[in-house]
Amino acid sequence: DYFALASHLLWWVWGILKARTSRLRYGYWENARDRLQAYHKHKEQVLRDYGLQ
Repeated sequence: DYFALASHLLWWVWGILKARTSRLRYGYWENARDRLQAYHKHKEQVLRDYGLQ
C-alpha cells in the first residue's frame, strides 16, 4: 500500500516535468492531476486501514 502511494507521487512529478518540457501533445497535466487525486484517495484508505486516522 505504501508503495502504491509512492508510485502515484512519482508519476505525478513525472507528469508535471513532462508537461513543462515535452513537445508532444499529450495530456500530461491531466495525467498528473489524476495521479495526485489517486494519491489522496489511496492515502485516505491506507490511513483508515492501518488505524492512523
